[in-house]
Amino acid sequence: GRNKNNFAFKAKARASASNSNEGPEKAVDGDTATRWSAGGKGEKWLALDLGAPRNISRWTLTTSSSTDGKTDQNLAGFKLQRSDDGKAWADVDQVSDNRSAIVDRVVAPFSARQVRILVTKATRKPADRTARINEIWLGTAQEQPKPAYEPNQSVAMRFSVKSDFVAGPVGDTGA
Repeated sequence: GRNKNNFAFKAKARASASNSNEGPEKAVDGDTATRWSAGGKGEKWLALDLGAPRNISRWTLTTSSSTDGKTDQNLAGFKLQRSDDGKAWADVDQVSDNRSAIVDRVVAPFSARQVRILVTKATRKPADRTARINEIWLGTAQEQPKPAYEPNQSVAMRFSVKSDFVAGPVGDTGA
């Protein structure tokens, strides 16, 4: 299934902090019903050790379960970062003002053993500082040309590195 080509699946995960029973491993367990979450103030991030350098050109973040219609809880701003040593991080991609449950993005191919999601804005509600990531998918663009999303899922997709066109429900461009 989906996890065969997913470098993040069962990767060694660590996080800045976690809420009880919602540890970082829940974001790489292949189950979109479970999640990593962290509340409170301070920088929030989720880092993965992929075990070996992997060539990545597509990444997907599921920020809520597909059945949960609360878009105001979806992770609003975040960066994809890479590292060789797990200490110094370089930005690969950035998303801001996200409203979608699933963010699916093609990026210029890069190689990394360590990958991190750095949260820049937890939610669109100032009072809600909880960051939530249900699932991370890391792989190559050609391995998933036609993703099978449910019709009711809100998905923001970037099909190519050259365009920032985002597909989504009419009337909500995500911009």
